[in-house]
Amino acid sequence: MKTIKIITEKTNKEMTANDYFSKAKDFEVTGNYKKAIELYSKAIQLNPNYVAAYNNRGKAKCALCQFEEGLEDYNKAIALDPEYADAYMSRHCVKSYFKYEYDDCKKYYELKIEEANKRIEADPKDSEAYYNRGKEKDIISQHEEAIKDFNKAIKLNPKESVFYEARGDAKYMLKQFAEAIKDYDKAIEINPKNYTPYRSRGSSKFILEQYEEAKEDFNKYYKSEIEKTSKEIENNPKDRWAYYNRGYAYRRLNQDEEAQKNFKKYYELAMKAANKRIKVNPKDSKAYYIRGCDKKDLKQYKGAIKDFKKSIRIDNKNIWWVYKELIEVYKLLGREKDAKDIEQKLNEIEKEKK
Repeated sequence: MKTIKIITEKTNKEMTANDYFSKAKDFEVTGNYKKAIELYSKAIQLNPNYVAAYNNRGKAKCALCQFEEGLEDYNKAIALDPEYADAYMSRHCVKSYFKYEYDDCKKYYELKIEEANKRIEADPKDSEAYYNRGKEKDIISQHEEAIKDFNKAIKLNPKESVFYEARGDAKYMLKQFAEAIKDYDKAIEINPKNYTPYRSRGSSKFILEQYEEAKEDFNKYYKSEIEKTSKEIENNPKDRWAYYNRGYAYRRLNQDEEAQKNFKKYYELAMKAANKRIKVNPKDSKAYYIRGCDKKDLKQYKGAIKDFKKSIRIDNKNIWWVYKELIEVYKLLGREKDAKDIEQKLNEIEKEKK
């Protein structure tokens, strides 16, 4: 036993910051966030300027609802490297739980565009870089500029299906529906097995009152979704989102019985996942919130109220979205006075933040 201990200690001493970082990621993926935090911290001890370690430790802390500490790590990552895009998006996601803030999100996309700019500068014939830049521009509503990038990408590589699909999406946002359909047609012609353009083309046709053709496109898309999610479930029977997505596809095809079976399985797995999180960490406010939302969807309103209140008792300041859900449940039950009382508390919290 002593020999094993000596070898272990020696191995730990020889481990680098990158070694600890790599091990931490493995634990994070499996949901062991406490161990991941411990190992990210060791990586930071060896390399106090390890930007990615701060960012990932922040994610692990937020997974345990340690939001304030998580924000500190994101802030540190950004302070060390103001061009580290992932930290801005991570910080934005946390802030959005408290109150919608868009500065970090905007910064994230600006940096992603800058990354694409550098790729294009290094290789002006990099069609994927133009496509990536166009996608980022389209997300931040620069649709006309996005189309210019997609045009360039298509000129460099006219046989890439997703380039046409992306340009069609940008045209759709500009309400150029007839032109968007042409791009979706081309995307489907190049790759008939990519079914997402069918949904987009169906939406365009529906707006143009081409209802029968729209229905055909929607049916093709949702049948492909059923096929895809069925394979996902076969590979992982505990993938609750695959059940949810398959249920939604069945619902859109008016197969209500099959839809309900899948939704029932989704909620069964979702409840088990939330219960497991609460068992591991009884102070996991977000787990109570998630379980409360599931109960609300199942019209188990008393149980939902109980979970939302528990979530608030654990963290009564930084979870305004729980108050919003609780207000909605009270209104569904016709308890207007209770809803107004919670609204008043929410307003008080908002004033304190200002």
